[in-house]
Amino acid sequence: KKKNHFFSPPPQQKKFFLINNLEYQNILKENIYLCFLKQIKLNYNVLVHGEFERTDMVEYFSENIEGINKTLNGWVQSYGTRYVKPPIILNIKNSQNITENWFEFSKSITKKNIKIILTGPITILKWSFFNNELKFFYCLKLSDIISLEILKLQKKFNLFQIDEPTIKECLSIDKNLWKNEINNFLFCFNNCTKFIKNNNEIHTHVCYSLFNDIINFIKKMNIDVLTIESTREKFENLKIFNFTNLNLGAGIYDVHSPIIINKINIKMNILKFLNIINPLRIWINPDC
Repeated sequence: KKKNHFFSPPPQQKKFFLINNLEYQNILKENIYLCFLKQIKLNYNVLVHGEFERTDMVEYFSENIEGINKTLNGWVQSYGTRYVKPPIILNIKNSQNITENWFEFSKSITKKNIKIILTGPITILKWSFFNNELKFFYCLKLSDIISLEILKLQKKFNLFQIDEPTIKECLSIDKNLWKNEINNFLFCFNNCTKFIKNNNEIHTHVCYSLFNDIINFIKKMNIDVLTIESTREKFENLKIFNFTNLNLGAGIYDVHSPIIINKINIKMNILKFLNIINPLRIWINPDC
């Protein structure tokens, strides 16, 4: 009987690495260091570590959560030439040290404020394979793991971004089901933040440009800052946020565009942003 080698390579198959694990870790650290150096030189207020250790938003987290299997060759086309390997959620039990070591290293480089970026439970769920009948159970288990990660990290950090670009993507085609689904997903997201101290700040990054039909969902999220894309919408999608108390990070240039934006365009986009949203509520950042 032929063995299934989908999850592991055949015994006779050898993997050849050009560098060992220690060398790989050092390369990642070098890139993180250079990333901080560039941001410090540009005098950024809040720094990020660059996420060089992550293959993508979901795979990296799934590698460190017990009960989620990662495939070696289960490639799925995301779009164009971009392929991903969605993990398979079986029985979520626990997590290893997911990000703590990398952020400890980051802290050793600079004393400036560092934003901790974590993938949220809804996005981990959506970009994985799972039993659909148990999706909210899995989502809640994932949110518990993210909340424990935050609990450890907030001993030394106070700014957290929980990325949830798939909030709208997770909702059913049938809008009659949305109310119940939104309540469940909202509970899972807010569960991530249950250990965050009052003086700490919570951001979320939501990719989608149209928010009219999920604005009530967003209003109920336990967040201080919402980061969205706006350039492609010519900042028209910002107007609805005048009816919220959220601080807003509206992207001032599109990172997916092949056009290299110049300083004049960036300044013009910032002015458009300022004309729509109260300047005391804004964050300047690129589109997702």
